[in-house]
Amino acid sequence: MMLRMPVVLALAIAAMAAGAGSEDVRPSPSAPVPNSSAPADGPAVEWKVIEDNWYALALSGRPVGWMHVEIADDGARYRTTNDMELAAAFAGSTIKVSRVSEWEETHAGRSLRISEVDRSVPEPVRWEWTFEGKPSRSIDDSGEMRVVRMEGAAPAGDWLSPMAIRRLLEQKIREGASELSYETLDAGETIKVVRVTNTLVGPDEVVVEGRAVPVTVWTTANPAAGTETVSSLERTGRLVHSIGPFGPGLLETRLVTKETARSPASVPPPVAVGRAPILLKGTIGNPADLSRAVYRIRSVNEPLPPLPSTGCQQAVVASDRRSAEVVVDLEHPMAATAAESIDAHLTERSPMLDTSDREVLRLASAAMLKAEGLGPMEIAKAACAVVREHVNQPGPPEVFASAAEAARSREGDSSERAGLLAAVLRVHGIPARVVSGLVWQRPGIAQPDAGAAVPGPHSSNPTLAWGMWTQAIVDGRWIDLDPSSESGFDVGHILLGASSLSPSGLDPGQHWMSALPADATIELVESR
Repeated sequence: MMLRMPVVLALAIAAMAAGAGSEDVRPSPSAPVPNSSAPADGPAVEWKVIEDNWYALALSGRPVGWMHVEIADDGARYRTTNDMELAAAFAGSTIKVSRVSEWEETHAGRSLRISEVDRSVPEPVRWEWTFEGKPSRSIDDSGEMRVVRMEGAAPAGDWLSPMAIRRLLEQKIREGASELSYETLDAGETIKVVRVTNTLVGPDEVVVEGRAVPVTVWTTANPAAGTETVSSLERTGRLVHSIGPFGPGLLETRLVTKETARSPASVPPPVAVGRAPILLKGTIGNPADLSRAVYRIRSVNEPLPPLPSTGCQQAVVASDRRSAEVVVDLEHPMAATAAESIDAHLTERSPMLDTSDREVLRLASAAMLKAEGLGPMEIAKAACAVVREHVNQPGPPEVFASAAEAARSREGDSSERAGLLAAVLRVHGIPARVVSGLVWQRPGIAQPDAGAAVPGPHSSNPTLAWGMWTQAIVDGRWIDLDPSSESGFDVGHILLGASSLSPSGLDPGQHWMSALPADATIELVESR
């Protein structure tokens, strides 16, 4: 399972990490390094590393990797490099983030170039944006990695580069501001201006390598995901510690030395952060025969995560977040909001959902031929059946393959089928996304997506195991489609999160794979 960290979050962390003038846990500057982006016919330029910050990463308290933020200066330009490696097992797969980004700017804060490589995907692509010359796009396949270069004027607006953000943070902290807001860029296959808002919580101290470091604590809002990250900053604006939702848990970023960040204890083999399937209390029979089910979820020791109300599901979480009622009603799917109906993330081509791929287009044509009519509902149901029939072999459990890869190999589990179906639907102009949650399993039947064996024939109750399916907007409403289910979808699904699998930094993918607490119980209280 490969998951991309939102770019805007990574760039914000990079800017916060570059605290000028601080002597806390700072390795000595490295030797100058050559400028890999210098023009071939220009003079040789050397970059001198002026900031070098290392962070240990932990997911729900367990070490999962590291992050390295480096600031270099060549006398006229700054270059901010953010390199991250993260891996954690979840529900039988591996969540993996492996990416490096660079942002070059002048000392005055004018951005010159942004690049990013997501090494998590099987076929990495280097995206490069250069803010000069006439608008153009070129592709270079001569090297080991495909390079896509875009040139043109920088986006309009008062957005800031990483070093300009650093200077703003330092100034506002010194002035005692209660809010820090700025705009920056999210660049990848597309580029857009995004807004980051930090709200002051108050002063505190954070222990760094055995020493207490004075900090100010801030919350950083991600409005698209409806989440907040809590960050602790030095007076210079450098990030010391942060914690916020990511994947199935809380991602903690902690300032350390390079030796600590890269030690075996900080980079262990992927550790499990998910949990075994949940035994369902109550009798449900065959979910395919039902149109409505009501579940009650309880947790004693930990609060429940936010539960979405979308598609066929309506969820109400109690004020103490220890219990929730979830209604799955096939006859009354929920309407899409106005913002969802026009959300470009639900229709765009992306690295994970490549709607221009030849095999994806072929399956889209097959769905059109199979459909009993030309309406979007008929096409959606036909596409669901086509994908279910096409992806009929198990794939590597540690990989969440892209739609194009699944279409070519015909291998995968619920993850690959959900992604491929979303891509096929987008070919037809139908807004679509993937969702994850718990899926009813017949007693004694193994579920490869769950990461643990389902109880055998001695168990009289079914279980709910982790899985993925697809949602699409049809006639203004979210409909659920499960290409891993013979029924197409039934009431034996509890949705925990959704994602467009967009490369955008503000995609709500930070928490779309949320897991229930380890002590959670689920009871079926009504069905018909």
